[in-house]
Amino acid sequence: SCANDAAGGKSEAAFLYEQCLKGKQFEMPIYIDVENVQWQLGNKKGVTDAIIAFCEYLEELGYYVGVYASLYWFNNHIDTGRLSEYTKWVAYWSSAKPYFTFNGFGVWQYTDKAFCGGKTVDANIAYTDYPTIIKNGGFNGYKKTDSKPQMPNKKTVDEIANECIDGKWGNGAVRKQKLTKAGYDYDVIQHRVNEILNNQKYTYYTVKAGDTLTKIARAYNTTVYRLVQMNNISDANKIYVGQRLRVK
Repeated sequence: SCANDAAGGKSEAAFLYEQCLKGKQFEMPIYIDVENVQWQLGNKKGVTDAIIAFCEYLEELGYYVGVYASLYWFNNHIDTGRLSEYTKWVAYWSSAKPYFTFNGFGVWQYTDKAFCGGKTVDANIAYTDYPTIIKNGGFNGYKKTDSKPQMPNKKTVDEIANECIDGKWGNGAVRKQKLTKAGYDYDVIQHRVNEILNNQKYTYYTVKAGDTLTKIARAYNTTVYRLVQMNNISDANKIYVGQRLRVK
C-alpha cells in the first residue's frame, strides 16, 4: 500500500478488486500490506484511516480481510487499537513467537530465509483455519454453506440464559457442549448468564458430594421448604453434584 488517508485506501481496494479479485476465489484473507515507505512515516492516523477504508470497501463486497505489517509497524506506525475487528498477519523474523499486545494474530511470518523448490522464501505459520471459515462463511467468492442445522422454535438468549441459571444445561464444559449441539452460541449465552447474575441480589450455592437440602438449609439459615420453592425442586431428596441452588 502507498495510501496515507482514507481516500487512498479506498482507491487501492477498488483497484485491487477490479484488477485481481473480481471473479476469483481465495481461501486465505485479502491483506493490505503496510510497510516502511517514507510518505507513511509520521502519519499514524492517516495510515490507519487508509487501512480501515481499504478493509471496509472489500468487506462490503464480501471479502474476508486483514492487515499485514511488521511487529514494529504494528507497535509504532499504526494505531492498531482501531483495527480490532480485522485479522492480523505479523512479520517478525525470529525463532521466538512475538509478543503482540493487541487482540492476537492469525499468521506469523517468522523468517525470510526458508527454502522451497530451490529458492529462498519467506515462511509463515497460520494459527487460524481460514479456508474453512472463508468457505463456510461465503467469503472471497465462495458460496455460503449452512453447516449448522436449523433448530425449530429456537428460544431467545434470555430464555436460555435463565435456564442455565436454573441448572437445566449443566455447568462448564458440559454446558458448552449441550448449547453448541443445540445450535446456540455458548459465548453469547454465557455472557448473558453473567450479566443476569451480576444484576441479581441473590446468593447461590453449588452442590457438592455429600450435600443434602437439610445441610445446605442449615448452613444458610433457611429451610428445606424455602429452598424447594426458590429452586422449583420437585423432589427434596434428589439434588445432584454441580447443581446451582439459590439459597438467599
